[in-house]
Amino acid sequence: MKNRLIAVVFTAVIFIGSITAWCYPVKEYSKEENRALQKMPEFNFQRLIRGKYIKEFENFTTDQFPLRNGWVAVKSYSDLALGKKDNGKVYFGSDETLFSMDDIDLKQQRVNVKLLCKMLDNIKSVNPKVGMSVLIAPTAPQIWKDKLPMYAQVPSMKQVDDVFEDKVLKSGAKYIKTYSVLKENQEKYIYYRTDHHWTTYGAYLAANEFKKRNGFSPRALSDYRIKRVSNNFYGTNQSKTNIENISPDSIYGYVLKKQADIKIERTEQGNRKITHRDGLYFPEFLKEKDKYSYFLGGNSPLIKIRCDHRGEAAERGRTLLVIRDSYANCFIPFLTDEYDKILAVDFRYFKGGLRKLTADEGVTDVLVLYNMVQISNDRNLVYGTV
Repeated sequence: MKNRLIAVVFTAVIFIGSITAWCYPVKEYSKEENRALQKMPEFNFQRLIRGKYIKEFENFTTDQFPLRNGWVAVKSYSDLALGKKDNGKVYFGSDETLFSMDDIDLKQQRVNVKLLCKMLDNIKSVNPKVGMSVLIAPTAPQIWKDKLPMYAQVPSMKQVDDVFEDKVLKSGAKYIKTYSVLKENQEKYIYYRTDHHWTTYGAYLAANEFKKRNGFSPRALSDYRIKRVSNNFYGTNQSKTNIENISPDSIYGYVLKKQADIKIERTEQGNRKITHRDGLYFPEFLKEKDKYSYFLGGNSPLIKIRCDHRGEAAERGRTLLVIRDSYANCFIPFLTDEYDKILAVDFRYFKGGLRKLTADEGVTDVLVLYNMVQISNDRNLVYGTV
């Protein structure tokens, strides 16, 4: 009788929730998780037979479920109370560390290797002398393995290197590894505990590796004014749990003591609006949920950064094109001392015209910077080949 009652109540909750969902307005974006939400998928029999429609519809009902954030919190607290070490989306690690439960789509990864090499070849066809680098960043589970639950299954950085390195080198680009330097500094604050990004210090270590491989002098920490700009940052992994009794992260800004005069031009998402401002950082976002957008103002189809080196004897004569995911947002500021202009392209929003951009802007150097999961699973790299 008791089991029947539980089953009836559970079924009623699902039924009422599903009916209520149809009455709620569809949300396009989650500020809490900093991601686009699944819209109602378009139906056709071909997509139904392939299983794509069912998968997208399942994601739609999950993303658009009424009072979703509250139910996520209930599930996470229930999992913790039962002694579980994950809630299906996030691993509950030691030291209040939350890790994304990421998988790599091996089929898409093989496609992306070919797309990446084709993209590099296309850029080289515009400027045969262009300097090219590829930096695939390890994610926190690779470096902080000792903080993970014992049973946790995480993607392998070695597997990613094995797939990408040889092909990238044959394309004439440098393949820059940062695993070793991050592992050597694993006791330091190199990743956020509640978010999937590396911290400003983690990006600083990686940027110095890029500089070494490209003939620039690495910067010492003493070259920067370092300031904690927020001590209450909760990132996307915390939003996937909605657990509140966890310590927040801190965000730090790094500014060179002899900083170039910086002007940023951003192409905003959706309406193609262009905005201009001075400086590398956007402190207004520190009052918002998405505090990581403090770096360069967050995601954008195209960002142009002009670096005036204040009357130094000569300009650098270099323009860098960064093809990137959001790991580059806090990385790019460390490169402003070496270039006159930096362009940052995000293929989630920038749809084609890469060769034209390379020619029009006089690009001399290219950096492809993605984290290991995104470069493997991303379905937008094709826009770099058209």
